[in-house]
Amino acid sequence: MKNLPRAVAIAASSFLLAGCAIAPSWESELTTALEGADDSIALSSVRGIDGSAFLVVCPYESVESITDRLGFTWPGAPDYSTRDDRQTIAIVGDEEVTSSAEIPRDKVDFCSATAWKALPLDTSLTVTRSADVVLVSPAG
Repeated sequence: MKNLPRAVAIAASSFLLAGCAIAPSWESELTTALEGADDSIALSSVRGIDGSAFLVVCPYESVESITDRLGFTWPGAPDYSTRDDRQTIAIVGDEEVTSSAEIPRDKVDFCSATAWKALPLDTSLTVTRSADVVLVSPAG
């Protein structure tokens, strides 16, 4: 019985840590929508994304550059300063990142041609295909 509180604390910690690794519900919706898009899409059309803006975090970006572009500190910001295989889509609302998804660049690539700034969710994005990769960039 003495170890019961400790066992409960360990189980609760494990549950919380496992919950942190779960992708947001919109991650698969976004990938499916981009793969099926004709030539443009807005993130506001993807079910489950709730916020007012988004920011794409690309390879070789530091936490400091993310903070500069957001205009506030994101405690969970990824440090990609030494990586080129990942990108993160951060959804912003009320001066905070409300959700984010790390997406491998081998199927969908937001980072092939542009530096991103925070944009409204209803921004039109251009979708093109190159071999087996869907390329996404701001329209215009």
